[in-house]
Amino acid sequence: MDTTPDTRRLEDTLPPAITLAQSAALANAGDRTYWGWARKGLAPPPRKIGHGPKAPVRYIRDEVLAWIAAGMPPWSEMDPTTED
Repeated sequence: MDTTPDTRRLEDTLPPAITLAQSAALANAGDRTYWGWARKGLAPPPRKIGHGPKAPVRYIRDEVLAWIAAGMPPWSEMDPTTED
């Protein structure tokens, strides 16, 4: 059995599109807290994957990481697609 510690960071193991739980874990927040931030425009918003009322939503990993690296400012101030 390999006892070498896994030194990979969480963000290095995540796919490009991540779940609410993964986004919250990166931000060191609870799922409901992160969801509330995203809903209020304080965190990167989710993106719908597919069509229809039951289509899953995912957060873009690189957007979440950039937001965290910038000190977690209101997303509406960071998002280049937001119009003034």
